[in-house]
Amino acid sequence: MRSLRPPRKPGIPRSAQLSSAKEAEERRNVSRFLSSRQRIISAAEQTEVAPTAATSEASYTEADFPERVFPPQAIVQEVKQVEEADSQIKQQPSLPTQQSIEQQNVSTSEKELKEEDVLSESIKTKEPVVDTEQVKSSRSFQERLLERKAEARRSRLRFWLFVGGGIFSFAFLGWLLLLSPLYRLDFAQTKITVTSGQATVDMEQAKKIVKSHAGVSLLVGTTELVSQLEAIPEVAKADLAVSLTGYLTVSLTAQPVILCEVKGNNCDALAKDASVVRVSEEVRSTLTKIVEIPPTIARAQVIKEFALIKDSLGSELAQQITELKVWAGRQYEFTLADGRVINWGVLKDRAVKAQVLRALLSEPFQRIDVANPRTPVAK
Repeated sequence: MRSLRPPRKPGIPRSAQLSSAKEAEERRNVSRFLSSRQRIISAAEQTEVAPTAATSEASYTEADFPERVFPPQAIVQEVKQVEEADSQIKQQPSLPTQQSIEQQNVSTSEKELKEEDVLSESIKTKEPVVDTEQVKSSRSFQERLLERKAEARRSRLRFWLFVGGGIFSFAFLGWLLLLSPLYRLDFAQTKITVTSGQATVDMEQAKKIVKSHAGVSLLVGTTELVSQLEAIPEVAKADLAVSLTGYLTVSLTAQPVILCEVKGNNCDALAKDASVVRVSEEVRSTLTKIVEIPPTIARAQVIKEFALIKDSLGSELAQQITELKVWAGRQYEFTLADGRVINWGVLKDRAVKAQVLRALLSEPFQRIDVANPRTPVAK
C-alpha cells in the first residue's frame, strides 16, 4: 500500500517539510473549492435572468427561478467557508516554504564559504584576523602576569640577599673571634698598670702570666687570664680593655691593707680578706698594728669588725689609730697617735659610741671608756 506521507528531502529539517506539506494541502483544497465556485457561477450565467449587482447570489431561491438549476445549498455554504478561510490565510503570516528554506540554506552556505575564504586568505598571508578588544585584554593580562613574575623574582632575590648577608656576617664574626690575628693577644701590644690599693703587686709575676696567654683571642679567651691575675695575693681585681686596633690594657686593683700583725721583729700586712700581702715600708709605717689575736677569734673576723669600727669613726679619726688590741669576747681597745687609750668594747652601738667619743676627745682625757656609751667613763 502506498504511503501518503510526502517523502523527506535530504538537508531540510523534518518540521519544515511537514509545514510545507500542510500548506500545499490547504492550497489544493482552496483550489478545488474555487473551481467549484467557478462552475456554479458559469451555470448561473447560462440562465435567462442574470443576477444584478444589487442582488446577492445567496438570496436566490428555487421559487424565484423555477426554470434555473441552482447548485445545492450545501455547496454554496461550503464555498463561503472556503472564501473566509482563504482571507484568513492571506491575513496570517506565511509559513516558510520549501523554496525559502532552500534559499536560507544557500545563504548560510555562502556565508560559511566566505568565512572559510577569509580564514584561508589570513592563513596564506600569515596575518590572523583577531578582535582588537580581545587582543587588548590579552595583552593587559600578559603584562600583569609578567609584573607578578618580576615581583616574585625580586622577592626571591631579596630573600637570598638577606640569607647570604646573614651567613656572611656570621662567618665574618666567627673568623674575627677565632681566626683573625687582629684580636690575638700580643705581649708587645699589652700594657699592665696598677690603678689603686695599698698592696705592692708583683709586676714580674703579672707579666709572666700575660705572656703565657699569648695568641689567645682577646674577645672570647680572656676568662682564664683574668682568673690567674686575680689569684695573685696583692691583686683584688683585674680588668681587661681591648681597643679596635687590638691593643690590650690590663688594669690591676691592689688589695686594701687593714692591719699589720706584729710577729717578733716583723709586721705582716693583712689585706681585707685576711691574706698576708706585700707592702712598701712607707705603707707599713702607716698601718695599725695589732700585737696579738686570741686563738679563739678568727683573723678574718677581727679584720672585718675593725674595718666597720674605722668606718664609724670616719677616715680622719681612723688614721690616728696606731695600735689595736683584742680581748676575749671580741672586746676592742685601741691607742691613738697622741697616746690616748680608747676602750671600745664590743661592736654593738657603733654609731652612738663614735659620737660620744668625738665629744670626749675634745677634752684632755687620757683614757676614755665608751663600752657603755650611755654612761661613758673618762680619766
